[in-house]
Amino acid sequence: MRRLTALALAAMALSLSSPLAASANDVADDTAAGNIIFGRPLEPGINVVWLSTDSRNDQRAPVIYRDPSPETRANAQSEVMSDPMLRDFIARRHIAPHNVLAIETAANGGKILFAR
Repeated sequence: MRRLTALALAAMALSLSSPLAASANDVADDTAAGNIIFGRPLEPGINVVWLSTDSRNDQRAPVIYRDPSPETRANAQSEVMSDPMLRDFIARRHIAPHNVLAIETAANGGKILFAR
């Protein structure tokens, strides 16, 4: 039992003493592993939050997106129609333009589409 404990502690000490330096290749490998595990995003920088018709009590999205004003919906739909990349994206995801409730632009320039 003592040998097993000593062996486990030695293995743990060796694993903690390895250098944690990351090169560009390591970062690329981590991204590839993430794509294998979680899947590759359909369009980088665009996320879709699906809201059902009875989502007024759902807390995933802010109230302004759960029950958007007509102006918010009109702005989102005009942005979709004026941007060919967004238009192609919603066509590939089978989202009708009238089902886009709102679009939020993230700090990094990505888009978050709230759709039903």
